Amino acid sequence: MPGHAYPGYPGMGVFVWYALFTKHIGLFLRPPTVTDHQTELAGYKTTKSGIQIPLDQDIPTALVRKLVRSSIRIMKAG
Repeated sequence: MPGHAYPGYPGMGVFVWYALFTKHIGLFLRPPTVTDHQTELAGYKTTKSGIQIPLDQDIPTALVRKLVRSSIRIMKAG
């Protein structure tokens, strides 16, 4: 699964992973990113570390940016 990383940080510095599925895009972030943003993610299927963005909806870019920034902060604190 592809992802993005800052080398030199815990967990190889990976802070976000993503994958294309039949009906959705999976965005996977460092815990507790998803649980910290449950209110904003109320309309999406979630797990403790992932969200599903349906392919028939626009990608919520502002929300994705916010989640990725949060995951980076968690990774750097880690």
